[in-house]
Amino acid sequence: MTESQSRRKGILIIIALVLSGLASTSTIYFLNLDLRLSAALHEGRLGETGWLIGKQTPWAEFYRYGEYPAVIMAIAAFISYVLSRVGKFPVKFSKPCLVIVLTVVLGSGLLVNGILKSCWGRPRPADIIEFGGTASYRSVFSPAGPGGGKSFVCGHCANAFAIASGASFFPYFPRLAGLFMGLGLSLGLIASFARIAQGGHYLSDTVWAGIIVLVIIAWLYFCVFKIPAISRYDAGGDAPP
Repeated sequence: MTESQSRRKGILIIIALVLSGLASTSTIYFLNLDLRLSAALHEGRLGETGWLIGKQTPWAEFYRYGEYPAVIMAIAAFISYVLSRVGKFPVKFSKPCLVIVLTVVLGSGLLVNGILKSCWGRPRPADIIEFGGTASYRSVFSPAGPGGGKSFVCGHCANAFAIASGASFFPYFPRLAGLFMGLGLSLGLIASFARIAQGGHYLSDTVWAGIIVLVIIAWLYFCVFKIPAISRYDAGGDAPP
């Protein structure tokens, strides 16, 4: 695959991901699935304390420790990248390592937790009147802006989905890459259920956590570092740095 082909494929994947996110969100909106799913996981008679399922094991542990695996993975990838620059680790793995690091830093860190959660303005389920809180419900399409709530997007879910960035090693270790992708998607779904059951997020918040992270991975892998293109040089040795 050439660099231009890699870029085109990345753009097509990004467009497909965004369109699937918009389609999913529209379905959730028109079927009122955000409120309906949260209500199904909430004990109405207990009001703000009615998130009983989310307080149980293992869902409570996903809240306490769910962000650690991606952070540890990013730290390990950063160390590996530094070692590759000083000749202590194969240089051909430097760009896949950067995909992992930047997915966590840019996706989970800057875009999700730094920008969207602070600026979108959507009250969490636990904060709205319907579930014993004081805030008014807002759909994902009607943000209140900064200070209006931090439900959109789910940070814990984004970190869980970020494990899928290990798929950046696909040209070198296809099975390991597939394992990382499957693990990231699985942990993302589990974290999504946990955060919805805890009254921390709506279904649409978790959907976009996954979409955003996957878009970042595709952008870095295909468009920025063009790993499918540079990996073809590695048949006879390391790719150019």
